Amino acid sequence: MKDNKNSTGKEKKYGISSYKKSNLLISSKYKSTITENKIQAIALASIQNAKENKAGNLECTFSAAELRKLFGDDSGSLYKRLDSTAKKMTGSVIGYTNEETQSFEYISVISKAKYEDSKFTIIFNGELKDKILDIQEKYTILNLTTMMKFEHVYSFRLYEYIKSEYYKKKYIVQERIKGMGYEMTIPCSEMRLMMGTVDANDDKVRAVLSKGKKPDYDKAVEVAEKEKKSKFKEWKEFKRSVIDVAVKEINELTELNIVCKTNRAGLGGKAVGISFIITDKDDIKAGTVPEAIDDKEVDILDLIDEVRLFISEPLPSSDIKAILDSAGLDVGRVKSAYEISKSQRNIGNLTGWLIKAIENNYQPGISTKGKGNKFNNFQQNEYNFSELEDLMLDN
Repeated sequence: MKDNKNSTGKEKKYGISSYKKSNLLISSKYKSTITENKIQAIALASIQNAKENKAGNLECTFSAAELRKLFGDDSGSLYKRLDSTAKKMTGSVIGYTNEETQSFEYISVISKAKYEDSKFTIIFNGELKDKILDIQEKYTILNLTTMMKFEHVYSFRLYEYIKSEYYKKKYIVQERIKGMGYEMTIPCSEMRLMMGTVDANDDKVRAVLSKGKKPDYDKAVEVAEKEKKSKFKEWKEFKRSVIDVAVKEINELTELNIVCKTNRAGLGGKAVGISFIITDKDDIKAGTVPEAIDDKEVDILDLIDEVRLFISEPLPSSDIKAILDSAGLDVGRVKSAYEISKSQRNIGNLTGWLIKAIENNYQPGISTKGKGNKFNNFQQNEYNFSELEDLMLDN
């Protein structure tokens, strides 16, 4: 793999506010806060001034006043955050793929962090010295001023990862958007681990990731969910609360413009990955910035997933789509109708009954008597569900 130095002539432009970060650290899997990431960025930006202690570890120290200025925070709450952040950063561990062995390994990045006497000190693990000081290959240049502007940890992590991959990706032309850009795709499970919404440092998750030559991210996420070591289990919630928030902030604060799309597979349209189409605002002509991809059809598949959470009967996706159509895509109305159906007898066709209940606004306590097959010949709205799935798979 070629060295990722991002040497586009912008190093001089960034000047002393730029810093190098190893791609190994960027692509690692770990849970962290925005304050932790910003302090580490400050330390990396001033690493040349770090001193080496007796154990051979690099040590960086900053005054509270310096940090307050860099954070742009004059409130007293910053000092409290610094104390709690130092405790979190001490012994912080990341998971990464060893390129030589292709195995998933763990290592402590910061041996110790402390905040006392109005000074914040970070001591990096000596084993990572070649990944921190005078990095010669496989690194990304980041602008400290830009990184300090982020308010969300998801934006910080996604931006640095996209930057690390940006110049390695194939230049493509997208027929569905105006203009051109780079495209990169990340599997859903790996994305969740990278964003820290799944705790890669949980003992059982570590056991899964460390087993074998290549980490099984899907299995790790499955285990994390069972152990309740994850957030935003449903993809729709993860995309809305993590990805959409990060993309919006990146587009507002950085030189990049990003649009994203969910990749799905299978008859149920399960989300399997997410693709990012990236353009540099300095390199594109007016009017050629990629437009936001219309996720209307994708959202329908998300709604179907939501309905499956409370309807226990194995209804096909096409039936659930018809029910949602009758409810104006209001999942709440579908759920209310389904709850009423539980008290009914002789429902020969649940799909037809639910559509009838929604259209006629059935209320709790209603009794619908009659032949079990009364609703068998319900008229569905005109749509081709196969075409819907094909469109989603193409996107």
